[in-house]
Amino acid sequence: MGTWNGELEVNDKVTRAQATVMLHRLYNQLKADGYLDMVSSK
Repeated sequence: MGTWNGELEVNDKVTRAQATVMLHRLYNQLKADGYLDMVSSK
């Protein structure tokens, strides 16, 4: 998924595990920034 310096390559495939980590990190960042408080799951 990444190169030696941590950057994504355009044509590299992403595994399910890597996608899960990215989504989890995004969720945690949105939660920390308070954006999820604006959205209701009801």
